[in-house]
Amino acid sequence: MPRDEVSSGGPSADDVSALVSTYLPAPGFFAGRLREQAEAEGATAVSEGPALAPEPAEIVWERYGAAPAARRVPV
Repeated sequence: MPRDEVSSGGPSADDVSALVSTYLPAPGFFAGRLREQAEAEGATAVSEGPALAPEPAEIVWERYGAAPAARRVPV
């Protein structure tokens, strides 16, 4: 938001929400640091990594099943 919009009666800093969407695939040290820093800067919400959703695991499992048996790594 341009500075002049704030000073001319636009939304104040208290009216603005900050939402952070993580690009990190899984929880751990860096995801924790991202969350801590975002919350320290006033983020309203920070997303979880996509590895916590069931869809990535389903895609991996489907691709594993579709791979030729000779190329599969035993699980």
